[in-house]
Amino acid sequence: MKKIIINLLLLLSIICTASFSYATGAQLEATIEISSNITEASVGDKVTFTLVTRDIENAVDSGKIYAIGGKIAYDKNFFELDSTNGITLGDTGLFNSTNAVTEGGTNGTITLKIKEGATGSSKVTFTELTASDGRLEDMETLGTATTENQDFTITLKKADEVTPPADDKTDSEEKNEVVTPKPDKNETKPNNDNTTDKGKLPQTGVGLGLTVGVLTLAVIGLFAYFKYNKLSDIK
Repeated sequence: MKKIIINLLLLLSIICTASFSYATGAQLEATIEISSNITEASVGDKVTFTLVTRDIENAVDSGKIYAIGGKIAYDKNFFELDSTNGITLGDTGLFNSTNAVTEGGTNGTITLKIKEGATGSSKVTFTELTASDGRLEDMETLGTATTENQDFTITLKKADEVTPPADDKTDSEEKNEVVTPKPDKNETKPNNDNTTDKGKLPQTGVGLGLTVGVLTLAVIGLFAYFKYNKLSDIK
């Protein structure tokens, strides 16, 4: 009986050792997934790239990824670095994150800003993407997983693509619309003075001449009459 118990314990020990060796010796598998919040933008807009770890397998510590790294490349005449969150980024473009994450966890973000004077489109490329589960140095190759390069093209919006304000008028309404001409600044405005007689003006010149003529003839007649009587008395 004692011999059977010893044999069972020995077998259990072998099984545990084999299981531990498998767990620590299996190749880590993980994918660094990168996404961009926009692909079309205007000058001054910010483009944020989010890095997430997925498809984790054979990680030694409860499926955790303890670090990721990689390199970002972009045209510095088109973009400028705005900020990072959870990621350390060097001048050469190399970056890393030491945030421990599990399946679907966000490692961090990198935000670029489109510079004044940028035109057309430009590409942002991520290379040398690696995830690590933090194994010892002698098992470093088994504790890392690489991801294929990823790139994104950011295109500037064209001015003619800006949506014009909505016009509620239909085509038929526009065709039937009567356009009121604007008044000419040099046009003489009609006289609206109520004190002015709007009827035909009297012919004052003709009446005045006739009156003067009649008076003149009367004066001449009277003068001739008195002159005649005076001459008659002399005889």
